[in-house]
Amino acid sequence: MKPARGKVVFLSSGVLGIAVLLIAGHTLRDRIREEYWLWKLEKGDRTTQEEAALSLGNLRSVRAVPGILKWACTLQRPEQSGASLKYWSGLEEKYWIFPTETDYDRVRSLFTTIGKGAVPELTRFVKEQGDDPPTRFWAEVMLVELGDEPVAEAMNASGEP
Repeated sequence: MKPARGKVVFLSSGVLGIAVLLIAGHTLRDRIREEYWLWKLEKGDRTTQEEAALSLGNLRSVRAVPGILKWACTLQRPEQSGASLKYWSGLEEKYWIFPTETDYDRVRSLFTTIGKGAVPELTRFVKEQGDDPPTRFWAEVMLVELGDEPVAEAMNASGEP
């Protein structure tokens, strides 16, 4: 007895659909992973953000540059020692303590892994973050680490150009 034609079409469509999903999933796995880690970098706690930043660096994600800069700005010396930067955010006076050498090396490693693809985004941050010295600091020094010169003028100790 021959199987009904509708049954053959139904089963063939199901197999074809599953094959398309598997191929699409395999092809887009890095993009899916990148989206996942971008979400973790934005919404996670400190430990999760660090893990996400490292994973995104390994994926060479240019889209992660803003999030990594934001994460890097949270890296400060635990004690109130070392060089600090005084700046104004609106009417509020703030201090930002420069990171430890270990933190600096971790951030530098991320950006050197991402490579020259990060330069346009870093340049944009140097130009746009005049009122946010920590972000501007990271963007400028990472441009220098990648072999490009920062576009903006260097800041003095008070955070002004």
